[in-house]
Amino acid sequence: MLLYFFMFFLLCFLCLIFKKTNSINIKNRLVNFIAWLCIATSTSALSYEISTNNKVSTTSENSTFIESTHNLLKFSQLSSLDGLSNSNVFGITQDNQGFIWFATEDGLNRFDGKNFVTYRHNTNNKYSIADNMIRKIFIDSEQTLWVGTQNGLSRYNIELDNFDNFTTKANDENSLRDNMIWDIYQNKNESIKSNRAKPLLWISTTKGLHTLNVDVDVDGIEKKLTFQRINIKNYNDKTREIKTIFQDKQQNYWLGSFDNGIHLLSKKLTYIGSLTDQNKYDLSIDAQSLFDIKTIDNQYWLATNNGLYIVDDRYQLVSHLTTNNTQKNTKQHLLSNNIRAIVQFDENHVWLATHNGLNTINLLNDQIESYQNNEQSTSLSENWLMDIYRDSNGTMWLASYGGGVNKYSPLTGLFHHGLTTRKGKNYRVGSFAETSGGIIWLSTDKQGLFKVNKNKSIEQVKIQLKESFRRVLADKKNNLWL
Repeated sequence: MLLYFFMFFLLCFLCLIFKKTNSINIKNRLVNFIAWLCIATSTSALSYEISTNNKVSTTSENSTFIESTHNLLKFSQLSSLDGLSNSNVFGITQDNQGFIWFATEDGLNRFDGKNFVTYRHNTNNKYSIADNMIRKIFIDSEQTLWVGTQNGLSRYNIELDNFDNFTTKANDENSLRDNMIWDIYQNKNESIKSNRAKPLLWISTTKGLHTLNVDVDVDGIEKKLTFQRINIKNYNDKTREIKTIFQDKQQNYWLGSFDNGIHLLSKKLTYIGSLTDQNKYDLSIDAQSLFDIKTIDNQYWLATNNGLYIVDDRYQLVSHLTTNNTQKNTKQHLLSNNIRAIVQFDENHVWLATHNGLNTINLLNDQIESYQNNEQSTSLSENWLMDIYRDSNGTMWLASYGGGVNKYSPLTGLFHHGLTTRKGKNYRVGSFAETSGGIIWLSTDKQGLFKVNKNKSIEQVKIQLKESFRRVLADKKNNLWL
């Protein structure tokens, strides 16, 4: 209002000058100046109201929230209707050609973003995959795809589009102990060198651990592939049914069993101890199963059957999160104590796949968000999650037991689901503008002006403007021009 009072007195002053002057040239200039001033002031008044007072009415009572501040993640699904061979998915990975691979209960699936190719065992073809029950998929540093099944280990030949299979052989110490594959892992400090055999992979089976040696000639051509059975004196029973193998910064190995606790081996493969019993590091992890372990911010994050454990690189317990969390610095609890997979989504967020849905943890404020199946088509298809994989584009793929695959794309996550058709209204965005603080302003064809807040909620902005507008522009002073 002060702007209008200022205009009134200014116009009175200019009219007084107009009456007292006799110069036609000066009068013409005064007329043009008064006309320009009226137009500029009316536009500036509108931009001023929008940019200052919240500069508009955007309170929670009067605003139209198109996107909730919580549960912003929207998922699309892949199921048997899309070509997935089975709805029980155990693992996900991506090769260097961009194909996404899914390990299912009935076949190995390759996905190109549109179509599926399924690989199943064929008793009449020795180069088909070893079994239809796919328990583990892994791509090594040479970009070779290894597939662990319940009846042997398969290696994919990309040129021939078939498999070499490796199984146990009677009286052959250089073969697998048995055919039930639990985990496949690659040494961080070992590599294949010309004319030398080095442990390329670790293979765990029901009966124990193996390393896979590849002999190559001077030209790098493979001559022989053999398995070395790992024997830990007096502790071989501790290395059976190992679900997770992990090598830390000290080159010690973490062995997470399916239901017999967590064990540590030195880099020389001597037994250090069980984390459920007394050990040299005085580290106690009260969990019988270790499903995944990742390094995040120089700490080890452990997915167990008793929640999430965080351990520093000196083997000191930092945190333990469960469904009944009591830590003061954590604002919510987990959906389930059974955590199957851990993936860092970006610098500030970590995702946990649990048996009861998805938890995301904000590393900046310890806030935990929860996502579960509900009546919305963009929710998770199934709460029992088995794996999470982040591909080269930042897309998150979630494997579920019974619900196929869920996909979240950060590139389309906000705007694909942000302005939608509600109550018969068409929210067609015409232009964008950004002001300081990361605030995004949207002009729409028929529904006016919207504001995207820093928390990604979208509010409709009420302005006193009867006419529609096509564009929104922002100047350096954060004024909006419509």
